[in-house]
Amino acid sequence: MKTIEKSAIQKAREDLIKMSGLFTHKVSFVPDDRMEWSPAESAKCTREIVAHCALVNYSFASVFSGKSMGGAPEADKQFEWIFANQKVNRTGGEVMALFDDSYRTLKTVMEKMTESRLDEQVETPFGTMPVRDFIDSPALHVFSHAAQIDYLQTCWNDQEFYFKFGSEDNE
Repeated sequence: MKTIEKSAIQKAREDLIKMSGLFTHKVSFVPDDRMEWSPAESAKCTREIVAHCALVNYSFASVFSGKSMGGAPEADKQFEWIFANQKVNRTGGEVMALFDDSYRTLKTVMEKMTESRLDEQVETPFGTMPVRDFIDSPALHVFSHAAQIDYLQTCWNDQEFYFKFGSEDNE
């Protein structure tokens, strides 16, 4: 029996769907009164983590649409914008709506990508690289922040294991 190998773009889209689903699942267990809690003044609260992921999703969508994120100093300005805007006071519902919109935007852009784009060089904050070396970044990014949500939950003594694995979309 012949195994059909998935394309890099198809795998990256599927990973984005899985990791975004995991992320939103974990956030759904954060009580409203804990959305603003952080273990230290310099640490992000859940609301800021969700906003951060949303804003970075839009940046990924921009790169995958063929627009440059730019190297330094353009990337530094973009990071400053992200860090400032993740602190904007939004309700839990507003920040989740922002994340959901950014996820749908990014997923749509990735659905339109073709394999011919994989060797295209793009400007990222980490330097110029082919799309194939950057295509997994959105899923890895949101997964790493899902782990931050896990940590915050243990800080307020929520010891439940909120794991969801599957390919369900978070729409």
